[in-house]
Amino acid sequence: MKKSGIIIGATAQINYRHLGYYALAEVLFEIDPLERNRAEELIQKIPSARLIMSHNGTNSAYVIFRIKELNEMEKVKMIIRKLRSVNKIKTEIWTGEIRNIPENLSFGLPEKGATKVPEEQLRSTIKIMEKSEVDETDMKIIDKLSENGRSPFRVIAKDIGVSTDTVARRYKKLKENGTLKTIIQINAEKVGYHAGLECRINLKSRTDIALTTQRLSEIADLWYIAGTTGDWDLHIWGLIRDIEHLFRTQAKIAEVFDFGRMDVELNERYVDIYPTPSQSISRI
Repeated sequence: MKKSGIIIGATAQINYRHLGYYALAEVLFEIDPLERNRAEELIQKIPSARLIMSHNGTNSAYVIFRIKELNEMEKVKMIIRKLRSVNKIKTEIWTGEIRNIPENLSFGLPEKGATKVPEEQLRSTIKIMEKSEVDETDMKIIDKLSENGRSPFRVIAKDIGVSTDTVARRYKKLKENGTLKTIIQINAEKVGYHAGLECRINLKSRTDIALTTQRLSEIADLWYIAGTTGDWDLHIWGLIRDIEHLFRTQAKIAEVFDFGRMDVELNERYVDIYPTPSQSISRI
């Protein structure tokens, strides 16, 4: 699959709460294409910023960054506002339940989705991961594996100035305590997906959002579900093969619960590389 261009690399999924961050946040904004390079330069100077990418059109972009305190979001927005011709800044904080399930892709096979779990069993197993202790060496290893999840321990050791045994031992600890998980990256278009689905949902009730998130994760080709604050209660990502697949997926989402409002977007963001680097590990 590597020779055919399906497997194109590897990265790391991360439990950001283990690193001391209480949430991930997204800032979506419109900008003149001529300002994009300067935007990238400014955002790269923000230590906690992880991504900037096209969003559903040439004039839109967004940043995902890690936050320890709410005022950090305001600092990011102030930096973005320094750019000329920036408007329509929108923010979203991903808190609480997160399900990151790349194994949920069906690849066009019969869509069985995830195995349904009895509700009583679900309620007894849903829990938030506890914090873990990480230091500067751990963070350097995490950053290296986010860039290249296949990087040999000896290469990482040389780059960060420690022994290969130290890297191997730290990696084993990070993996076993749920802080880090390495995962291959694919070209989704090579296996039949031609667009990314983003769905934002406003619930009529948030009383059982963890159970709702689990039920959504049973729908094939939905690979990331996050509870959010603000105008929306859930943010869902998926991969779509064609228009029939889109309609079928939307119908399945609508069957899960009685939602108040749903907004759907299609884009090509995740087609060339999936999953993108440094995504969050599931937190329920």
